[in-house]
Amino acid sequence: MATTKAGRPVISDEPGRGRRKTPWLPWTGSGTGHGLAPGIVLYLLLGILIAYGGDGYVVSIASLGAINVVLAVGFAIVYSQCGQFSFATFGFYAVGGFTYAWFAGRMPAELAMVAAVAVTALLGYVVRLATVRLNRLYFAIASLAIGALLTIVLVNWPALSGGASGIGPVPVLTFGLVDETDYAGVFLVAWVLSAVAVTVGGLLYRSAWARDLLMVRDLRQIAQNDGIAVRRLELESYTVHAAFTGLAGVLLADTNKFISVASFDVSVALQVLIMVVLGGAGRVIGPVIGAAVITLLPELLRGASTWSGVVYGLLMLVVLVALPEGVLGLWDRLKAWLRPRFGGGEVAR
Repeated sequence: MATTKAGRPVISDEPGRGRRKTPWLPWTGSGTGHGLAPGIVLYLLLGILIAYGGDGYVVSIASLGAINVVLAVGFAIVYSQCGQFSFATFGFYAVGGFTYAWFAGRMPAELAMVAAVAVTALLGYVVRLATVRLNRLYFAIASLAIGALLTIVLVNWPALSGGASGIGPVPVLTFGLVDETDYAGVFLVAWVLSAVAVTVGGLLYRSAWARDLLMVRDLRQIAQNDGIAVRRLELESYTVHAAFTGLAGVLLADTNKFISVASFDVSVALQVLIMVVLGGAGRVIGPVIGAAVITLLPELLRGASTWSGVVYGLLMLVVLVALPEGVLGLWDRLKAWLRPRFGGGEVAR
């Protein structure tokens, strides 16, 4: 365990590692804490460029990317910050989407979105409350069963999910700003909502609450001895994760105008895990990078035809082995190498 000179334990920004001085990185919300806003502006400008400069194919890929960003940011809060791993992601994802589709047929889509996120967050709270006494390994196993159970309930509840056939067309989110038939406008609304999710995630990453989560993750026993409410923090972080995942489900139903249970299985949970690990922990830009890579890579490998799955798997294996701290870890090491040579300063490690 890493300690200070006084012998006190320190918390890391990476699982199982002592805290390093957080390196400055523009638009990640790290360092001085003033870099998040410029990053969100760039993110929004990218969305506008895609909406009005890209064709239908580009917009559809970007829509999936926005959804993956929300999934990854939410999962990073519960996994990277709090150390809880959940396979139930795909179940909450489905609940968010189907709940939105059901409510949107009975009330304005914007209210349906709020209701769907609230229902998914409440479900996440109940699930974690029921399993709060399980250790992390047993909870991960139980979460797989919970995710599968949720999808089974949905497929056998045709009044809510449409059964195996799914639901469509699903009303879209416009907030009164765009027409429902304006494909670019509907995409841009979804992109802005993903930017809101990134903003909330970035603010949470820099909060005192997130620092307490790191204590729970790395020094659970010490946190309990210091009076930190460990179980309450686990419940809160899992509820936040479920809310983000529910929003991702809303965006999936919204951008596709259709939703089916066939879209949700355990591979979704594994894919989200890869996004977070690939991007790196400690800053909100990590899961955003991971989501972008995982969204784009399958499209770039389409030319590999029947071998695309094999190539994709091998590339992921090589990257994850070569970059155990993710893309952010590589960036930090590169800065550590460059700064003494070009910055004239010592790099804190």
